[in-house]
Amino acid sequence: MALIKDKFDAWEKEAQARFDQLKSNEEELNKIFINLYGLQDELDYHVKDEEISVSLADKERDIKSLISYAVGCMFGRYSLDEEGLVFAGGKFDLSRYKKFKPNPDNIILIPDIEYSQMMRATL
Repeated sequence: MALIKDKFDAWEKEAQARFDQLKSNEEELNKIFINLYGLQDELDYHVKDEEISVSLADKERDIKSLISYAVGCMFGRYSLDEEGLVFAGGKFDLSRYKKFKPNPDNIILIPDIEYSQMMRATL
């Protein structure tokens, strides 16, 4: 069984590899242009990490994004069957949702047992 932690670890490695590759590409391009225009004494080919446009994995930000996406799926804004935004108003088409069907009334149902446990925990 795959755990969210395992998926995040894989994402973290993939994001780091993309970041490293982009940084390497940018530094290689800088070297080419510096050599091409004879600017070896004026410019450095190195690129600072904060200048790389690809984000690294960030656990807090990525967890918030995952929760936001999950709630968006529950309300029908997103579908597991299609890329991007699926519903942003207008006529709701339930046929666009196969793997997970949202409640068309925008209600997230909480079964009695979970509700009871949640209420006891807050008292």
